[in-house]
Amino acid sequence: MKCLNCNHPIEGTQKFCSHCGQDTKVKRASVKTLLSDFASTYFSFESTFFRTFKKLITKPGLITQEYLEGKRVTYLSPIRLYVFTSFVFFLIINVIPDNETNDEESFVKVATPVNQNEETASDVKISLTDDSNPFLYNFFNKIDTVFNDSKSEENFFRYASSKFPILLFLFIPVLGMLFYVFFYRKKYFYIDHLIFAIHSQVFIFILLILSELLSLFISINDLFIILGIYCTYLLIASKKFYQRNWFSSLLRLLGVIFFYGLLTVLLSLIFFFIILQLYEV
Repeated sequence: MKCLNCNHPIEGTQKFCSHCGQDTKVKRASVKTLLSDFASTYFSFESTFFRTFKKLITKPGLITQEYLEGKRVTYLSPIRLYVFTSFVFFLIINVIPDNETNDEESFVKVATPVNQNEETASDVKISLTDDSNPFLYNFFNKIDTVFNDSKSEENFFRYASSKFPILLFLFIPVLGMLFYVFFYRKKYFYIDHLIFAIHSQVFIFILLILSELLSLFISINDLFIILGIYCTYLLIASKKFYQRNWFSSLLRLLGVIFFYGLLTVLLSLIFFFIILQLYEV
């Protein structure tokens, strides 16, 4: 007799396949079977989901420590956790209406100022049309085309926002590398720091989700509040996970935050440049 799922040989007394774990007595699919599968999957995910988020929020750093110690089934895997929270966040920001000032318009006004100095604008135009700078000419010509009117701006920012999750995902290995450098310990590999970085990014998503939901009821400038809570959380989490004293954890974390800020700006500029090149006007 062979397993119907993986075709692995099984003995007549076996209740489950030793290779894939499927029940050897597979009955015909029915509504009862579907409901049973749904219930077991849903409640299993729900219990794991709430256990993971409760531990992540209330005990900073502990979930990473326990996951690396071998508690893999107890919690959601770091990647599934990140994908789920990032999906919920981007879903919410696309559903909840934005009552604030149009940031895109403000950005465009800063990035492309009106000709305040006609002579300077003329000089720039001459340099851009120079055949010796075809690359710069094409780049600035596309900027001029994209930000020519509000409709073009809206289309571009819609395109860029659809690629934004990729940029956020790229921040994770950068953050993991910074934790590896500043909190270096022989017993930790880079992947351990990377998992800690993922859990840290998940927490900031949770804060942003709560902020968006809170904005439905009250209007406050919560950027500094979020940053304050996040930095405090990172300090507690890093002290717990890396098992260093408060002063050492604070100094190392300040180094992480400083260089992470610089690299974030650099990556964002590179991202904007690539997106602009890929964008078809």
